[in-house]
Amino acid sequence: MVYAQTEVCKDLIALQLKEGGPLLFEAEALAVEGAESERPRVRFRCEGDEGVLECDYVVGCDGFWGVARKAVPASLSREFERT
Repeated sequence: MVYAQTEVCKDLIALQLKEGGPLLFEAEALAVEGAESERPRVRFRCEGDEGVLECDYVVGCDGFWGVARKAVPASLSREFERT
């Protein structure tokens, strides 16, 4: 089964709208902090303002050169590739 990125996005947006939390587009992830902790944080910038998201978990889907990849300690990192 393939779960296309566009379908993941649609499902996450629908869930966020249902749950009533903020929904930010065009936000720039600046850093992921505390990836190894129970409460990781994501620092971001949106429309010129900086903010912090306190999280239960963070999924780093920002690509090979993204900030999430650098935040995960090597001992916790797993890579999957499909060609």
